[in-house]
Amino acid sequence: LLLISIPTTFVAIMLTAIVCNFLGKDLDKDEVYLERVKKGLIQKKDWSISAFVGGAFSFENEAHFYGDKPNVTNLGIIYAKEVPVLKKFTIPMAATAMWNPEQEYGAIEVAITLF
Repeated sequence: LLLISIPTTFVAIMLTAIVCNFLGKDLDKDEVYLERVKKGLIQKKDWSISAFVGGAFSFENEAHFYGDKPNVTNLGIIYAKEVPVLKKFTIPMAATAMWNPEQEYGAIEVAITLF
């Protein structure tokens, strides 16, 4: 039963996310949003911070790709910022600090989005 319900739930969530991505107007064309920004009710910011947690398990046995038992395998935070370039353009940049408690391993990643 789980071999059917978990993958179908995942597929349904992904399809719903794709459909929702195309709903509504872009913020630069939404009159209500632009009016609220003009009144100062919404302030645009060029940065964001978020956190994430991930886990791993196997349907077959206890061992899986990241370790020997089901566990949290990824913790981290992401700081993202729009960096101005040449007064007209911005480049999205992000720094991620992540930790794998299962393998006691950490990493720092810096990313630049060009396209």
